[in-house]
Amino acid sequence: MASLRYLLIRAWNGCENPVMGREFRARMRGARSYLISGGYTLLVMACVLVVYYHLARETAPQLLNRHAADTGRAIWTWGCVSQALLLPLVVPAFTCGAITLEREREMLELLLLTRQSPFQICLGKLASGAGLGLVLVLASIPVLSLSLVLGGVAPTEIIACITVLAASVIAAGALGLAASALAPKTATAGAVSYLLVGFTLIGVPLLLYFMEQAYMLSSSGAELGIVMMLIACMATTFIPGMGLAAVLHAARRRRTSKAASRSWWLLAGGLSWSVLLSLLYLPGMTELLLQGWVLLTLHPMAVIWDLMNNDSATGIRTGRGSAAFLVLAPGYRWQICSLVYALSAVWFFQIAVLRVRSFRAG
Repeated sequence: MASLRYLLIRAWNGCENPVMGREFRARMRGARSYLISGGYTLLVMACVLVVYYHLARETAPQLLNRHAADTGRAIWTWGCVSQALLLPLVVPAFTCGAITLEREREMLELLLLTRQSPFQICLGKLASGAGLGLVLVLASIPVLSLSLVLGGVAPTEIIACITVLAASVIAAGALGLAASALAPKTATAGAVSYLLVGFTLIGVPLLLYFMEQAYMLSSSGAELGIVMMLIACMATTFIPGMGLAAVLHAARRRRTSKAASRSWWLLAGGLSWSVLLSLLYLPGMTELLLQGWVLLTLHPMAVIWDLMNNDSATGIRTGRGSAAFLVLAPGYRWQICSLVYALSAVWFFQIAVLRVRSFRAG
């Protein structure tokens, strides 16, 4: 027992991160974290109560026991779907100022002079921000436990939904950390983070809906539908085109240290945008994007909704209104989605580590 205790103490000391401890103490010392946690729990509770009131009002009193499982399943589904929208929008605010605030306070140089490596610094910053997001996930579980009392939710579905939510929280936190490491100011990092997260969560479904309506009009031969289809395709490919231009800029910086001019950005962005737009007009490409809404395959709200409206073990659809995706099998979609989020978090985290390492190198 003494040797086991010694090994545990050594393992704990090896995992101890002073940056993480300082960030956690700073976050939990004030009332802001408790207000965020309490407000978030009340928001989830309001969503659950609205769903419960709506289902109980439409169900006859003599059928309440018979439909209790359906009510519990609906409460869990809508509670997790609402969290899949709220959490990625909240968590970047915890990490988008992790590095930029240190630079604005002129404390980053002192932090880099410590014995902490860039990996440990970024890990502490990410763990403190994403840890608060995971606390929000845990705080919502007692509210959603009403569905466990009513029944209708399998333990595997509970684990799957929590895994998707946790993976999305970590990925959103890593995105905010990478933006904080790359941006010169906190306001810029926050704007970039919310632009990317907002486009992924809200912009993509709206663009797909707009493209679907425009495609229906253009198929009927209406001139307005053709114009709307062109506008929808241009809007859909704009953000990915700018992302491709940023990737080209990163590859260019590896070959030369000369800063890119405005004309280079205009040329690279225009060419990337044109290439993606031309790919979208290939025969059958638009139908592939619209048939089953393929772009929502990794959307956290769509993944949880489709998981709760399908039998995970058999892959047989048990509800209506869920997206009939074509790419991933229903029983494994949440696993692949969580894996993609985890890999994205590792990639964003590595970007932040390399950036902090370049700060230390001078």
